[in-house]
Amino acid sequence: MNLFVVFRQGDGTLELVTPPLDGMILPGVTRDSVLSLARGNAAGTLRIPNLTTKLVVSERGVTMKEVSEAAQAGRLVEMFGAGESLFSHFHTSVRVTEARSTRSRYGCCCQPRK
Repeated sequence: MNLFVVFRQGDGTLELVTPPLDGMILPGVTRDSVLSLARGNAAGTLRIPNLTTKLVVSERGVTMKEVSEAAQAGRLVEMFGAGESLFSHFHTSVRVTEARSTRSRYGCCCQPRK
């Protein structure tokens, strides 16, 4: 599943952020479709109803600290996951706790500290 986060910038522009393809994140049809649709809307070559054209699409790292700070400041618009094996899923809440990063055979995951 690919993670997408939407932040509101100071000038009202929305930034759609997803981590870059770096070996941990794999390319896929759904990820590419979300990015292509958003970029087309931002460029004005494709009009998606109810989606602002004041949109920037960024492929960059995003941390839970950044998400948490944006949520506290009222700049977190939404966060959702999308992937080939499931429909897009919008998260209604995110609980941030102190966590440590561990590796499993499935990749990287976060587990609460004991």
